[in-house]
Amino acid sequence: VWDACSEAMIVFEKDDLDDMGYIVENDVIMSALTKQLDAVADRVEVFYRSRAVRYTWPLPSHSCDTSPWVQVELADGRRLQTKLLIGADGHNSVVRKEAEIKNVEHQYDQSAVVATLHLSEATDNNVAWQRFLPTGPIALLPLSDTASSLVWSTSHDHASELLAMDEESFVDSINSAFWSNINHSDFIDTAGAMFRSAISLLKPSGTAVRQLPPSVAKVDPESRAMFPLGMGHATEYVQHRVALIG
Repeated sequence: VWDACSEAMIVFEKDDLDDMGYIVENDVIMSALTKQLDAVADRVEVFYRSRAVRYTWPLPSHSCDTSPWVQVELADGRRLQTKLLIGADGHNSVVRKEAEIKNVEHQYDQSAVVATLHLSEATDNNVAWQRFLPTGPIALLPLSDTASSLVWSTSHDHASELLAMDEESFVDSINSAFWSNINHSDFIDTAGAMFRSAISLLKPSGTAVRQLPPSVAKVDPESRAMFPLGMGHATEYVQHRVALIG
C-alpha cells in the first residue's frame, strides 16, 4: 500500500502465517457451496428460482415454548416456517425492512470500476497492491500467475470515462495510475523524509527491498463494470427470531 503524492508506504508481512488471505472468484465460491449442499441433500432442500414475498413474525411477548414460528410466504404460494429467520439478502435486505430495522446510510460520492486483467508476463502473483491517488485508491488483487482483479475507486465522472475507453487506453490508464509520479509533491516528500529520519534515530530498522507492481497487458472483454460506493449499517442485527448476517 503506497501513496501517489509521496514515498509513504506500508508493507504487510506474513512471517507467522501461511497466507494472509485469499482472493476467490464468485463462481468458485458458488461451486463450493453447491458441492456442500449436494453432500447434505438428504437433510437440506434448496428452492432455486424462488422469492420470498412476505414474512410474519410472532409477538415477542410470547414465550419461546408457546410462540409460533416465523412464517415465510414464497411468490409461488408455498409457505414455510422457521424458529429463526436469517437475513442474508444484502444491502437492500427485505428481511431487514420487513423487521422494521433501521439502516444508517452514507454515499461516498464515488464509484468503483472493476475488471479482470491479464498481466504482461507470468509471475509469482501473490501480492495485493493498493495505491492511494488524489481521486481515490486503486487496487490490484491476484487471481493467478497471469491474471488479477481490478478495483479502482474514483469520482463518478472519471469512472464513466474509464468505462468508455477503448482497451488500450484503459490499460494505459491503469499502468499510469500505478507507476506514474506525476502527483508527487516535493513538500510532502521532504516532510516525510524528515519524519522517517527522526523515527530512525529512535528505532533503527533494516532497509527493505521495495517490490514493484506487475504491469497490465490487457483486460478481459465484458469484464469492466462500475458500482456506486456507499456505507450501510443496520441499527440492530438481532431481534426476536431474526438475525441479519449480510
